[in-house]
Amino acid sequence: MEEFWKARYLTLARGLRSICLVMIVFVSKPTYADSSQDWIVLEADGRAIVWSIGQEKVGFEQPDHISISNRQGGDIEFGFAHSGYTEQDPDGKNAILTITIRRVDLPLTKNELQSLEKKGVSFDHNGEIFDLQEFELDVSLPSDIMEEDRIRKALHLPKTFEVVGQDLPIQIRWKDVPGERLHSWLVGPNGLSINLRGAKQLVKPIGWVWEVDKLAIKAWWDKHVPTGDTLTWSGGGLAFAASMFDSGAIKLKNVDPLNTELTQAYLFELSKLVEEASQPIGVGLLQINSEKFFEIPWEMEGSTKGTSSLASISSISPGLTAKKRPDLVKDLSGDGDGIDALLEDLN
Repeated sequence: MEEFWKARYLTLARGLRSICLVMIVFVSKPTYADSSQDWIVLEADGRAIVWSIGQEKVGFEQPDHISISNRQGGDIEFGFAHSGYTEQDPDGKNAILTITIRRVDLPLTKNELQSLEKKGVSFDHNGEIFDLQEFELDVSLPSDIMEEDRIRKALHLPKTFEVVGQDLPIQIRWKDVPGERLHSWLVGPNGLSINLRGAKQLVKPIGWVWEVDKLAIKAWWDKHVPTGDTLTWSGGGLAFAASMFDSGAIKLKNVDPLNTELTQAYLFELSKLVEEASQPIGVGLLQINSEKFFEIPWEMEGSTKGTSSLASISSISPGLTAKKRPDLVKDLSGDGDGIDALLEDLN
């Protein structure tokens, strides 16, 4: 058993540098704690973001988006034209996509907020969300990285796209691309998308409490001191504290997971209390009587700053737009219907 405690001590001692960095949480001063919580996008278009912190669901709006601009007449500024696919064309196969992208702000409606609140999401909290970088407009085509790179260079992307209401006309041309391949680039899995990219960071004070099971602490003592009133301990205060933690007598409430810097910091602080209540009787040896042991203030509470970050992406798929709006697709050399006419490629 002593060898286990010594090994536990050495493992924790390796983390002393990070422990020292977060020690201030024990005087209730804020610091940044390790946060491995997941972001959950509840709305399909990513306009609502929820951060799960223990049992709490903290909601934030994510209004930064792009859309297709509207013409003065009300329809969207979008068009896809092609030639040489359904009928022969002296100029060969050609296609051109024209689209105007607008930077928009899309806050949640009152009904959307209420719907999320019914799911247990709270938007009334003291957390804050920040932009970590400027928003940029870019393209992606995961199914063909070389074509993606060609389009990006032709459009001089990425470029900053910060101002709400800003419009950016985009025109992409293709020459002598087989119809099936072009169709796949536009509407297939991992097809072409135009993206608004950014990064967000959430910062929120998180209250934490170390809860103590007093019966479990007494059981731990009785196990290690079956007779008498004094425990002689090998491994130092940190190994002592680690053994108490491993027994399940001490548990962290509100902050997950347990194996974080916050846990190490707690054990380091607890080890100091153990050593103060003990008498050193040799190198790495402590002796503590039952009265001093049960007077140790095991319970602690305070707060720390929880942080998390995520990539913020709003995307438009020109191909899927063309699929939904065949009236905006023009066959200049034949009478093909919609974007699927590319699949009628004659050769």
